[in-house]
Amino acid sequence: MEMIVGLSIAGFVALVIIGVLIRVAHKRLVKRAIASRFPEYVKVNVPDDEGKNAYYRVEITDLERMLSRILGDRMLDFSIINKREISGQGQFGIVYRAEMKGRDVAVKTIKTSEGCTEDQLSEFLQEGLLMKDFDHPNVLNLIGVALHDDIPHFVVPYMANKDLKEYVRDPEKRITVRHLMGLCLQVAHGMAYLADQKFVHRDLAARNCMVSADIVVKIADFGLSRDIYSETYYRITDHSKPLPVRWMAIESLVDGKFSSMSDVWSFGILSWEVMTRGGFPYADIDSYMLKALIISGHRPDKPEYCPQQLYIVMWDCWHLDPYERPTFPEIAADISNILGLNEDLRSSFSTFSGSSFDTLYESNVRGHSELHIDDNYLSPKNQGDLKQKHQNIPRINLKNKKDEPPLQSPLTRFHRDSAGQPRYSTFGTNSTFGRNARNYNAMSGDVRDLNPYYRTEFQTFR
Repeated sequence: MEMIVGLSIAGFVALVIIGVLIRVAHKRLVKRAIASRFPEYVKVNVPDDEGKNAYYRVEITDLERMLSRILGDRMLDFSIINKREISGQGQFGIVYRAEMKGRDVAVKTIKTSEGCTEDQLSEFLQEGLLMKDFDHPNVLNLIGVALHDDIPHFVVPYMANKDLKEYVRDPEKRITVRHLMGLCLQVAHGMAYLADQKFVHRDLAARNCMVSADIVVKIADFGLSRDIYSETYYRITDHSKPLPVRWMAIESLVDGKFSSMSDVWSFGILSWEVMTRGGFPYADIDSYMLKALIISGHRPDKPEYCPQQLYIVMWDCWHLDPYERPTFPEIAADISNILGLNEDLRSSFSTFSGSSFDTLYESNVRGHSELHIDDNYLSPKNQGDLKQKHQNIPRINLKNKKDEPPLQSPLTRFHRDSAGQPRYSTFGTNSTFGRNARNYNAMSGDVRDLNPYYRTEFQTFR
């Protein structure tokens, strides 16, 4: 009897050991299969002891040590992250809704089933690491990074209302014109912060701004958007990087130059998206034709419910000369003036939620603004056709008809002489405004790029 019991126990232990060995072997096979779809090295851009950028090419197996040095206590243990559901995905990237220590978070990573190239993994890693320095209510910040099978998982706050494009297009959302303008103002505040930090975004659009549960807009730079919103991106050549041409400034399209002033152009398009509740810029124009049409002067038409003063701000953002465009602090001031916000409210507006905006407006704004803003709730349905027809896109002409006054704004860019010819105002490149604009130039060496091109030579990480 004792022998039978002993054999039974031995058999059970043997089965357990075999099961453990099979599980370990399976994990190794899975890990090996995943590793075969991912590069052995990744490029990392980190500041050195002197604060200058240092570029490293790191073995993927050594990535945890590198990230621990960069992130410190924001290097997370993957076991504390409890994935719940997929909230967005594309061909290569995926975003999960998850829980971490009782807090709702979003986790962004690369699909293990697809794999990626060294450059794709390097860009993904760089985009995530850039968020670690952000500290502004209207810019998405990084909670931490966890590694699983040597693949980075970036943890950020969960945005219950998803991206700004999806938020404004939702017909169930009760949104007024001043709510839409408030969303634009939050983006302007966030971009003013990024410009002050000498960050160039390159891809500012409604799809790249997230909206929290209490309607606080946070600028993000999810490279995943190039994957999910593939119809909004276009390759200039067959082998080039996909570019958001419908949001790009003229100098970016023609010369490949990016700066905070090209971000200003993109902000104008974003504002148009918001005020149309999710319209698609130049919807009936093929991407192949778009560059020539923009060069010739075509711009999006004024949205039906957009106040004329705000459309003038958009128009200023689309000035051909980057140095004649307003800076983001000036844009924020202009929109605040249109809304009638006083000085005390302007500095804290970025944290006002949409749900509290009506109370704020009634108690502090109404009656103090010279602008009449339609108080009726708008929906995408009563906005009319969101896809502009080609023939309805106005051609910007500097010459006004004799019976029309010149277009004016708080920062008027040009006047007309007696013959009707454009005569540029004092806001030239030698003015204070021009000097400020030059400070935003991305060509200066100390500007940090949210979408950096990787260098060909890298240091060895030790």
